Amino acid sequence: LVVFVAGGISGIISWVPTYPMDVIKTRTQGDDLKNPKYKGTLHCLKCTLVDTSPKILYRGFGSCIYR
Repeated sequence: LVVFVAGGISGIISWVPTYPMDVIKTRTQGDDLKNPKYKGTLHCLKCTLVDTSPKILYRGFGSCIYR
């Protein structure tokens, strides 16, 4: 039980700093090929932060942690 809980906690801790990068990666990959909205990863990050709140970078985080 201790190893199981420790593994879960370490998984959560590892997702906290990497989740925003995963969100930007997903937005970049899901962009339209013929009419792209983003010029690259940094442009996607800039547009995401300017157009929306920085909280958008952690949208869905709870579901990810639950999984």
